Amino acid sequence: MCILTNCSVQPKKIPEESEFDSHSPNLKSIINNFNTISQDVDKVYKIDTSRIELYMQVYKDSSLIKVENFHNIPKVIYASYNIIKNESDQIIFILENPFSESDDWHIIYESYFDSTGSILAFVRKCSFFNSGCAEIVHEKSEYFFDEKQNLVKKTYKIVDGDNHILDFKKCTFNYRVDYEIRKTLKDYLQSHKFQK
Repeated sequence: MCILTNCSVQPKKIPEESEFDSHSPNLKSIINNFNTISQDVDKVYKIDTSRIELYMQVYKDSSLIKVENFHNIPKVIYASYNIIKNESDQIIFILENPFSESDDWHIIYESYFDSTGSILAFVRKCSFFNSGCAEIVHEKSEYFFDEKQNLVKKTYKIVDGDNHILDFKKCTFNYRVDYEIRKTLKDYLQSHKFQK
């Protein structure tokens, strides 16, 4: 379940399978901005990996330590993080990848920030076994926010390993954990205790 956080309000819980569209007049612009940042991020991963800052978190409550690569790290860590900045040296993307010791699941949380440091989009991707409805299941939830950090759209998709749509009601979700969406970059960095 997603927990929307904002320092001044009570967290709001949103069921994973929910879908929502406020029909905001700014939605097209928000999606276009997201697509532009997403394409830039994809380009970095494919062409210019030197722009990726790598961090690791050894224990759940420990600070995040910047590392040059993941070659010489402990065998078991709590999570790894990727930060990507734009040409103006502003953070536009943070990927959080919790570690699965069993390899029964793989979860990625992607936060996309606009030029003011406000959340633009958040994407949760989860793949897992032992669902009872398919050999492997892939879930994807996307959240889109306006300039006031209000949720304006949420999508949800669940498919099997062959990309066939599944009925979530027939699946068992053994690996779901609550997660938080931080509405500002400042809040994200403070809550995750990044170190240089």
